[in-house]
Amino acid sequence: GKWLVLFSVLVVIVLIINTISIFKANQRIKLQNMRYEALSQISNECLYEYQVRERHLIMSKQCLVLFGSGEKMVEAKLLLTDALQVSEGATTSFTIRLPLVSGEFGTFKTTTLYLDGSNSIIGKLVDVSEEEAEKQVLLVRSQVDGLSGVLNATAVKEAIFKVLEEREGERPHFFILLDIDNFKEINDTYGHLFGDQVLGHLGESLRAIFANQGIVGRFGGDEFCAYISNGATLEEVLFSCKMVAQKMGSSVGGIKASLSFGVTEVMRDEPFEQFFKRADASLYTAKLNGKDQVVVAPSQTPILAKIN
Repeated sequence: GKWLVLFSVLVVIVLIINTISIFKANQRIKLQNMRYEALSQISNECLYEYQVRERHLIMSKQCLVLFGSGEKMVEAKLLLTDALQVSEGATTSFTIRLPLVSGEFGTFKTTTLYLDGSNSIIGKLVDVSEEEAEKQVLLVRSQVDGLSGVLNATAVKEAIFKVLEEREGERPHFFILLDIDNFKEINDTYGHLFGDQVLGHLGESLRAIFANQGIVGRFGGDEFCAYISNGATLEEVLFSCKMVAQKMGSSVGGIKASLSFGVTEVMRDEPFEQFFKRADASLYTAKLNGKDQVVVAPSQTPILAKIN
């Protein structure tokens, strides 16, 4: 009987110790979860766990602040779940755009860790929308000519090369070189500040007419270009040139400026240097023939087209 009592007491003690241990462990887990939750709120991080087998995504409370609890949260979960399928079985880091409760889209960097044996992926979302926006601003500044608002020489060449690489179908493409007639005289007579205004007006005119048709850029000085890839006909391209010339013919500080154009069709698989040289020769011909006109060179024989 004594041994039975001792054994019973021992069992009770063990149960009490285990109960206390489990309670302390639960408290530690609870405290740890609270710390992680508080850390995610302070650092604007959204923690999540994706249970792969069940295809179930659990997100922290901070995610509610970002995505809400309605349609945006559902959409964000679907997008994140689809992205996580690729990263299953590995530790990865990638960027993803997710819908915010405000109705806009945010850019998030997510780092994930696959937990062996648990068949789960844990990760965190960090909002990098402001950083991405700043990068885009810097990228635009590096690509756009600050004076005229069109692509600079490097960026316009890269954009044209990309179009040439991706060109498909039989739609015609055209390349246009143009410059301002007697621009040096304008600078010498009215000053470089006024000349800058004229260049800015030309950039604005080119964007207004050609921006929806293709690529617009400035090679330097008063020399600009446009690459037309929307399938416009030669007649439509010439009409667009005329519209730009008319815009420039309107008074800029009391002075009217005229333009000369060299236009050529871009053949399939034709290198940039070849059609650029042809357009440049056409522009030179326009200058020799009295300026304020378009010279088209679809072949070896130029075609003159007066603007006015």
